[in-house]
Amino acid sequence: MLDGAATSNLITEPDSSWTVPWLLAERIDRDPQSTIIERKSALGNSWEAVSARGFGEDVARIASGLMGLGLEQGQAVSIMAHTSYEWTLLDMAIARAGLVSVPIYETDSAEQIEWILADAQVRLVITESVALAHVVRQAVDAFRAAHPQGQQVRVLSLDRDALTTISEAGREVGRQDLDARSQAVSGDDVFSIIYTSGTTGRPKGVEITHLMAAGLAWNGVRWIPDLLFTEDTRLLLFLPLAHSYARCLELLSIAGNGVLGHTPDVATLLPDLKGFGPSYVLAVPRVLEKIYNAADAKAGSGARLKLFRWAAKVAISYSRALDTPTGPSPALRRAHVVADRLVFRKIRALMGPNARFIISGGGPLGQRLGHFYRGLGLVILEGYGLTETIGPVSVNTDWLNKIGTVGPPVCGNEIRIGEDDEIQVRGLGVFSTYHNNPKATAESFTADGWFRTGDIGALDEDGYLRITGRKKELIVTAGGKNVAPAQ
Repeated sequence: MLDGAATSNLITEPDSSWTVPWLLAERIDRDPQSTIIERKSALGNSWEAVSARGFGEDVARIASGLMGLGLEQGQAVSIMAHTSYEWTLLDMAIARAGLVSVPIYETDSAEQIEWILADAQVRLVITESVALAHVVRQAVDAFRAAHPQGQQVRVLSLDRDALTTISEAGREVGRQDLDARSQAVSGDDVFSIIYTSGTTGRPKGVEITHLMAAGLAWNGVRWIPDLLFTEDTRLLLFLPLAHSYARCLELLSIAGNGVLGHTPDVATLLPDLKGFGPSYVLAVPRVLEKIYNAADAKAGSGARLKLFRWAAKVAISYSRALDTPTGPSPALRRAHVVADRLVFRKIRALMGPNARFIISGGGPLGQRLGHFYRGLGLVILEGYGLTETIGPVSVNTDWLNKIGTVGPPVCGNEIRIGEDDEIQVRGLGVFSTYHNNPKATAESFTADGWFRTGDIGALDEDGYLRITGRKKELIVTAGGKNVAPAQ
């Protein structure tokens, strides 16, 4: 049996001209002098502004260099580095040159790297460091031994002037040639192949098209404009750009009007949040849990610990009361004012001076933690997505926020509940093909074209999705009923 689907309309129906190079060009044309990125300076905690036009010139220079290295339209380039300005620069340049980006995690083993190089036919790998380049070269040697007739793979490292090498290679490439390469890219072409291992077997390469990436980003910033499309929108990325979660937000930032920042080192996250001042924080539940635990530990013992835990209970109670018809009682409102003055504003300050929203994804947040942060005065937007959807399938909105759910489908996506309560999705953000893996592709879709997520859940009367477990974890009771242990 199939429940009724939850559907979200597109703001604008994309066409084949919508590509990632088009997305960046549209941002530059809209306001070339506006700041698109701020780079952390090498000394201190100051941030240097990069204009949209300046970033576009940097992208063009690197894209020309990639062409100058002899890379042909549609060939694959891998990035193996922590989140950084250079990561975003390379990502946009690879797309501008009509190439396909293939992220590799810095933690991937030589065996995993070898598989990705072979499966995606990667021609160039750009690593963060000489040490990572050494790991890649080991994988290249193993690949060449197993595939003597396979493609040649070049390895460059950022700490050994990779960008300079690439730039110099592009000196003889004219801007007209680069523009022709960019204009030849179609929305149906592959923008990126992101490898996801799931739980068993070799990693599967999810083909993300330009239409998916650009279409979801362009519509997405207009879907929640107060969060994503204002000039004071600021995002500091610290999650790995090799993952689709951070990658999607990178694209959303470029598509919007705000400013993107990067911090590669979690050890400097708190001072970087303070210095950069994001308007919203992109996090996974574990990070939010650590912040809560750190605040609890910092309270120490005795009266200070009692104060913090009293304030935490006030935050949770206050947030829960917001969902009732009558709202918080007068006594609870007074307690909330006191708790805010003594505790809440100190915790909010950890997120930076401008933080208003927290986007949570990558795992279940839990209602208690969600209510705690909302009770602090931060808008929690929990969402749900997979590598196969590049970004969120669904996300809570700022106009109707239901803690305990992952929101309604975002622009251009549909959700339905299939057999065994499996969540099934289709739409603009949903992939269509695993790279070189037709068997896995066929197994992942229903006969009528819906992607089987493997998660189980339910839709409420407003079309908000609640996730209750994984399909493969279902336990069949003696009475024949399917029960999700996570529930």
